[in-house]
Amino acid sequence: MKLIILQRDGVINQLVENGIKSLQDWKPIPGSIKAMGQLCQSGYSLVIIVNRLAMSNDAPDIETLHAIHSQTGQLLEQYGGYVEALFYCPHDSKDECDCHTPGAGIYSDIAKRFQCDLSNVPVIIDNLADIDSIKSLGASAVIVKTGRGAATLAAVDSHDLKTMTIYNDLAEFSEAIIAETTSE
Repeated sequence: MKLIILQRDGVINQLVENGIKSLQDWKPIPGSIKAMGQLCQSGYSLVIIVNRLAMSNDAPDIETLHAIHSQTGQLLEQYGGYVEALFYCPHDSKDECDCHTPGAGIYSDIAKRFQCDLSNVPVIIDNLADIDSIKSLGASAVIVKTGRGAATLAAVDSHDLKTMTIYNDLAEFSEAIIAETTSE
């Protein structure tokens, strides 16, 4: 199985101040849904992760989360794609858990569910919060400049940038990995 893990906020959809709390808040980044469809058409299975669903009392409930991902799925079907699974941290920000950054629990859960080693599995992110947990599992952190990506990269030491895989957005990543696998 060729797996790709996508952080939702900032990679697939635009960031919203104080987080996405309703379906109306959810707006895909231009080209992201099409890129996901192209990845699926090229044989990749997509997993979406959402960090810390319950960050405040007015955070979205589970029904809203499912409505957002139903909408994502409907849009993705137009490009011949689908999401294999959704993983999220259900805990409150006051809770200590291993499934939220910087813990690796959410990634370990993905490995267990798909009965696979995450070595070299691309994990597309827009910030460095998960980078240590991603690398601890042998997965490949890929940073996009959408969402918090550009600001994050501007704050990183230029020496550290040499060890990172960086793309402008999910569409550019998709084009590159599809071209790479096609040429093999």
